[in-house]
Order: sequence, then C-alpha cells, then structure tokens
Amino acid sequence: MPEKPLAPPIAKQERKMLMLSGCVQPAMMPNVNTATARVFDALGVEIVTALDSGCCGAIRLHLSYNDDVRNNIDAWWPYVENGVEAIVMNASGCGATVKEYAHLLRHDPKSRSRRSASST
Repeated sequence: MPEKPLAPPIAKQERKMLMLSGCVQPAMMPNVNTATARVFDALGVEIVTALDSGCCGAIRLHLSYNDDVRNNIDAWWPYVENGVEAIVMNASGCGATVKEYAHLLRHDPKSRSRRSASST
C-alpha cells in the first residue's frame, strides 16, 4: 500500500541547512525527506535543497565516474557561501559518499578550496 504523502513544512526559519535529496531513497521511501524536513522545522531549522544537485554518486563511483561529486559541490557552494549551517543527508550511503568528497577531489584544482568544507 502506498504511503500517504506528508505535507512539507511551510514556515521560513532563520537557521538553514542544505539537504541532499538523494535519488534512490525518494523512490523507495518518498516521505523520508519530508519527514526529515518536518523534524528540523520543529527544531527551528529550515531544510533547503539545491535544485542543481543530484545523485551523491555512490553507485557510479564504483565505475570511477565522479562528475556527480563535482556537480554537487558546484550546486551546493552558493548555499554554503550564503550561510547554510550544514549539509545533511538522511540516507546512509549518501552520507558515507559525501564524507569522501574531499578525498575524491584531492587532485581537482577547481575544488581545492571547496572540498574541505564539504567533508567536515
């Protein structure tokens, strides 16, 4: 039986965190991202998502394809510069992959100044 869609929070909060939407989890468990946003909203934190971000890259990294990593850093960076407090994930595979972004981009000159900020 399909889950009844949860209503996302509509309040604007002063504190903001960026959340990776994921690619597999929304298809498998569509209410998880909304539920996560509702929990953070109750704590006074607004969850925002970068429209240009995509898959964390976990699956394609096994094929040595890491363009997802560069694309996400580029999509997230304006939010980081504008003061989001953190980048959060609610899928363990995505969290483990994003934690490795600094290592994956260690030889990428464009990402040098950005990569350490994404892995702390």
